Amino acid sequence: MSKSHKSRGKSSRKGGAEVSEKAMRISSPTFLLAGIMLLGLVIRSLPALYCIVGGKVIFLDLDAYYHMRRTIYALHHFPAVNNFDSYVDYPYGFYIGWPPLFDVITAAAGLLAGLGRPDALTIEIAASVMPVLMGVAAIALTYFIVKDVMNEKAALLAALLMAIMPGAIFRSLFTIVDHHALEVLVSLTMYLLFLRSVSSAKKSGLSISSLRPALVYAIAAGVATACMVFSWDGAPIFISIIVAYAIAQYAYDALHKERSDYLAIAGVILSSMALIIVAPIVATGAKNPKIAFSAFSLSWFHIIYLLSIVFFFIATGVISIVLYKCKARWYTMPAIIIAMAATAATALKLALPDFLTGIGLGIAYLGGSIKVMSTIAEAEPLFIVSDQLSLTVPWSFFSIAGPLAVLGLIAYLFSLKDKKLKNAELFLLVWTIIMIILGLMQKRFMNLLAVNVAIFAGFAIYGALELAGLEQYFSNLKKISASRSGSMPATLLGACAAIVLLLIPVLLSSVAMAGSPPIYALDWNEACQWVNDNTPKTSS
Repeated sequence: MSKSHKSRGKSSRKGGAEVSEKAMRISSPTFLLAGIMLLGLVIRSLPALYCIVGGKVIFLDLDAYYHMRRTIYALHHFPAVNNFDSYVDYPYGFYIGWPPLFDVITAAAGLLAGLGRPDALTIEIAASVMPVLMGVAAIALTYFIVKDVMNEKAALLAALLMAIMPGAIFRSLFTIVDHHALEVLVSLTMYLLFLRSVSSAKKSGLSISSLRPALVYAIAAGVATACMVFSWDGAPIFISIIVAYAIAQYAYDALHKERSDYLAIAGVILSSMALIIVAPIVATGAKNPKIAFSAFSLSWFHIIYLLSIVFFFIATGVISIVLYKCKARWYTMPAIIIAMAATAATALKLALPDFLTGIGLGIAYLGGSIKVMSTIAEAEPLFIVSDQLSLTVPWSFFSIAGPLAVLGLIAYLFSLKDKKLKNAELFLLVWTIIMIILGLMQKRFMNLLAVNVAIFAGFAIYGALELAGLEQYFSNLKKISASRSGSMPATLLGACAAIVLLLIPVLLSSVAMAGSPPIYALDWNEACQWVNDNTPKTSS
């Protein structure tokens, strides 16, 4: 054989090996993520084994029944939802200001499943499946966020915890027809797209030719922000996390004597896009003067809120450029923002006092000082049960992942020591601090806090595996000599076994939760059945 043929043969074998190695790098995490999502899908679908009875779906959550009422109305009047319900606060009726997106999605699912003419069972099953799919999609979004912030292996571990942790699944089980799963899905989408917009804008150097990816991400993030407004009336809480991060980023950039106009570009586009979508829908739908500026219903409050964010990013963008050129101290920007907020609050108090009242009521809601909140179990602080300090709830929903997350957060903070933070890293810290505060204040935020718990518990597990030689093992696998043996070191094998033993109880807790209906649901369904069997029909 000629030298040219030999060289071509070696070259082709080398090229094939490179292609094969590249394919493994691409496919392995993808297959692992798909497997994790499948596991999450199976666990969340377990209630289907006992909730479909006699051609009907028995729902596990009380709020699901009202969401189904709105779903059926939206299905017959698609895409409109009922804004007034004569059955609520009878005989006066009640204006329904709760955001409609979840009910429109479940109605659309029913129409698609029934090919335009679904029967009752098809509607109920289609609506019951949507929270499951939203929960599974949230697993993937968590993976992509953690991959951008940390690394691929930590991302897979965080996704695994999102798939099996009770706190991450209890709002996304089959028949939990409620907007909570949508909140997680949309907020994660909003954060992921915004972070990618900010990172792309910074990398572009604000060159027009290189800004396109940042603009696309920012526009998509704006659409997600609008969806957040239409998902839950507390959307300003989650949108405000972006604002809080922006303030921290402005100060951090000033500390390192860097420009921040990239941040303003992403923020202005996001908030403007959200405003363009939200304003016409809310302005034409807010008919009840009593809730015209309510923070608890879709109203002008949300329009003014988004408009204020647009002005915030425009103003801070201009100010940041001026301060950069003047080489001002890092604390100058936060001080100016505080002064701007005080001035805006004074102006709003004079011009739109109802808007400030809405903010005050929102803060009171979070603090639990509204009287009705004392009657709602999910409005209790995380470590309080019946006015007594208790670890029951956090342990039931987070299990060992809770303590692991605390260790992971501490380890993560140490890993950032003496290191210049990336935009995504700073955002993760701001987001986590706010979610810890919200989670401690009310159990209602447990499913949202579960994302952060999964992220840092995953990081703790990754750190333990790294100490046991994980990265060295994978590095050795890439070498030809190691690939022949491929044996895992005893230390790493032991660490993997220990982690599996730790996570099995978490998985079993979720299976037990998904595999049996809660007591209150059984009582409620029994009462509803009695009413159905022993009272006259009120409508045909």
